[in-house]
Amino acid sequence: MDIQVDNLKKRELKETVIGSTTLMISFLLFVIIDIKVYSYPISIISFRIISILLAISCLVINFSIRNFNQKYKLLKWFYTGLVCSVLIFSNALILTYFQVNQIVVLRSIQVYMAIIIGGSLFAGPTRKYYHDIILVNIILLIIILSIQSLNFLEVILQCYTLLIFTIITSIYSKNHYTTIRSESVIKTKLEDKIDELEIEASVRDIMESKLLYLATYDGMTDCLNTRYGIEKMNEQYVFHKENLKKYALCYFDLDSLKYVNDNFGHKEGDQYIISFITIVKNEIRSTDILTRVGGDEFVLALNSTGYAFANEICHRIDSSVNRYNLTHNKPYVLSFSYGISSTDKDSTSSYEQLLSLADQRMLDLKRSKKSKNLPNSDSVNR
Repeated sequence: MDIQVDNLKKRELKETVIGSTTLMISFLLFVIIDIKVYSYPISIISFRIISILLAISCLVINFSIRNFNQKYKLLKWFYTGLVCSVLIFSNALILTYFQVNQIVVLRSIQVYMAIIIGGSLFAGPTRKYYHDIILVNIILLIIILSIQSLNFLEVILQCYTLLIFTIITSIYSKNHYTTIRSESVIKTKLEDKIDELEIEASVRDIMESKLLYLATYDGMTDCLNTRYGIEKMNEQYVFHKENLKKYALCYFDLDSLKYVNDNFGHKEGDQYIISFITIVKNEIRSTDILTRVGGDEFVLALNSTGYAFANEICHRIDSSVNRYNLTHNKPYVLSFSYGISSTDKDSTSSYEQLLSLADQRMLDLKRSKKSKNLPNSDSVNR
């Protein structure tokens, strides 16, 4: 509700600026014409001067006061005074010349009607009760004219157009105010709904991104998970075979994960895995795919790469692991075994066969290390 009220007030303040500016310019011109052409008495001209001063006051208040509520409160009184002074001026003009100069009266009625129209368009803070203001003014005018002329019928006949026009404008002004309030309520509700939908869409996008990540990545290592990784590697294998390009797989297995978990806890075991994966990621290209296929088993897919380069990558990883062991004071040794298979060395008809070969060679190296009681080996894969 506060937002709706603020929106209405902001709209009314804009109308105040337009209305005040228009009335100020119009009345300045009228004062010049009144003095030079019609020679109105000072009492009539003074009403216009008062209106000009009120219009200037409204503009000064609007542009000088920063506090919105204070500005609106002051403008409500000053602009209401401006509207009333303009209507009173029109009343005074008609009262002064009603039985003296019919041409001036007709002109005054026309000005009165123009002011009523302008007021209904730019009522500003007076919009809520503008229809009451103009009705009270016209009723007072009719009553005073009737007392002056002692002929109510004559007054009605001469002012019937103004009377009918005022009543119609009053009804329109009231309906217009109701419409503006309804529009403001609808607009505010619509904006709130749009904001709500945008938030829901944003939350949904975040949730979808999280679900997509969970469906494709391993949360701990940020590698592709088994299902999605194997699917991608199979697609790559088919592509490289069809285009007669080299393709290599490196199968990694951490040698001492069970020992670390049993003796130092699973938290340290997780750090053991993360340390190894960090080393691997630092040695491979952004186009290579690293997939977690088991608790301590990973497969590296090397695009457009033969056996020689894949073997070089494994040696570099092995050297980085050795440097890690030297620079990190851990109560255990980080070690791994690996196996390599490639399309330029091995004759395979499917991705599964290529993966099985790499797995088998990793197991052969692991057995060889165990038979020699070595924590690690930098020997070339068979």
